Amino acid sequence: MKRITTHVFLPVLVTVFALGILFLPAQSAYAGEADAPQLIVTRTPIAPLAKDAAEAALSNLFKREQNWVNQQTTHLQKSAQIAATTQQLIDAARAEGQDVSVLEAALVQFNATIAGAQADHDQAAGIIASANGFDGSGNVTDLNSARQTVEGARLALRSAHIAIAQATNDLVKVLNEWKNSH
Repeated sequence: MKRITTHVFLPVLVTVFALGILFLPAQSAYAGEADAPQLIVTRTPIAPLAKDAAEAALSNLFKREQNWVNQQTTHLQKSAQIAATTQQLIDAARAEGQDVSVLEAALVQFNATIAGAQADHDQAAGIIASANGFDGSGNVTDLNSARQTVEGARLALRSAHIAIAQATNDLVKVLNEWKNSH
């Protein structure tokens, strides 16, 4: 009987105790609120970014957006290639006597959306090129102008990015549906 107790009961008891410690709340229970200790909450004010840190952050964001403009230019060029390839597919399918009206409508919508994205991209590129608040090396010269430059470019780049992605996804979806139906 002693062996059963030491080999079975004791390990089970230890396991239950360990699990109880893990899953029980780590707070004390009090009979009433008056008995509960009062927590004192203090808030340490967070110091605003130092001017140097803000300038460094804006300078990094400006450089990141310059790279984004370059990458997005490549994406817009690929969008033109996608449109050309899709037009070739439409022409080949039409030559075979297939109905391509759905593809033509999707391509028109794609081209219109990409044109809007190109306008947003050009706006962002113009903002980056003007570099208001930055010197020729991308260092901040005027904090407020630099913030406006970074924010304006980011919004325009983001708008163009979303439009490019949505237009591409929509065109791919229509192409896949058309392909599966033929």
